[in-house]
Amino acid sequence: MSPLSKSLRTGLAALALSLATLAPAHADSWQLLGQQHVSPRPDYDVFHVGRDVGRFSALSFRALGNRVAIADVKVVYANGTSEHLNVQEHLVPGATTRSYDLQGSHRRIDRIEVLYQNERFGRIRHASVQIMGLKQEIAAPAPMPSPTPWPTPAPGYGWENLGTHPVSLTVDHDTIQLGAIRGRFRALKVQVLGHDVHLYNLRVTFDDGQVQELPINGLIAAGMTTAPLDLAGHRRMIARIDMVYRTVGNDWVHRTRYGNGEQARVTVFGLH
Repeated sequence: MSPLSKSLRTGLAALALSLATLAPAHADSWQLLGQQHVSPRPDYDVFHVGRDVGRFSALSFRALGNRVAIADVKVVYANGTSEHLNVQEHLVPGATTRSYDLQGSHRRIDRIEVLYQNERFGRIRHASVQIMGLKQEIAAPAPMPSPTPWPTPAPGYGWENLGTHPVSLTVDHDTIQLGAIRGRFRALKVQVLGHDVHLYNLRVTFDDGQVQELPINGLIAAGMTTAPLDLAGHRRMIARIDMVYRTVGNDWVHRTRYGNGEQARVTVFGLH
């Protein structure tokens, strides 16, 4: 190899190293998006963010002052689309949740809607919640969707018990996980036993990722069952059912916690 060729190769290698050093790195940083006072009763607040703040890939939540139950979080993006984060947290003061990834990698957020409640333990009565967003200046490419399809289940018939959950005295969020093995469903109904329940939200996520919010937001008396609630698209496989609710009734709330009365329970049935 000639001295000129060797010198040229050395120069090119040094230039490449210099350019790699100057290349911008991914600047991940958590940014405070808002803080709100939380009431001792089920409370609904909107954290306004705005499209000009930037793009975010994840959110986390922190409680201050007292314990807080977070039951439902809805993120509304700048383009009008939205998603519900599966936040089911009972936070002690100073605790921070894990990070909750947002769909579609880095998104501009218009607002964040939260349903939560101050659980009021100890002498300190007030509580507040902070929302943090993970901001990254250079967006990473979106992950490829999974190529694995759901297996085809055998058809079923009639109403099937999909799951039962006890209901807390404070606003709470529970999930019934299903899957292809349970088959396809065309309607749901909800039964309440033990004590009256306020059901704030019933959300169905299908196996293809689509979401349907069923028209329920109100009191269901103990021993009652709702009318059938039709699912969009006739018979569909359900991946999960999310419920946001709390037990209602001052007489029961003031008793020893679950020691002197029957705890409320909610059961969801699916019609094949």
